[in-house]
Amino acid sequence: ENLKKITAKDNQIEMLFNIISEKDIQIKSLHNEIAKNCSKNDEKMTEILLAKLNEKDQKIELLLGKSNEKDQQIKDLFEKVEENEKKIKDLSEKVEDKDAKIKDLSE
Repeated sequence: ENLKKITAKDNQIEMLFNIISEKDIQIKSLHNEIAKNCSKNDEKMTEILLAKLNEKDQKIELLLGKSNEKDQQIKDLFEKVEENEKKIKDLSEKVEDKDAKIKDLSE
């Protein structure tokens, strides 16, 4: 169950990084458009493109924040898995102790 959750989180992180890569390509394209428009002295187009660029930057920041959240969730899941493994180990040892006591009492 935890492995399914971890795999799902990994897939979500990979998807977010793909989106970020796409946004980076769009930003580079916008930079190129800005450079072309600046050479034509088209200030209005430059302002529009800068606004779009800022919007893309904000989306990237949001995606990075979500990615960090997912990383923390995965870390938390791994910690829970480790805690559960320790609990299972402790319980197994207690069962072994009880089995040994039963065996001793039976003899």
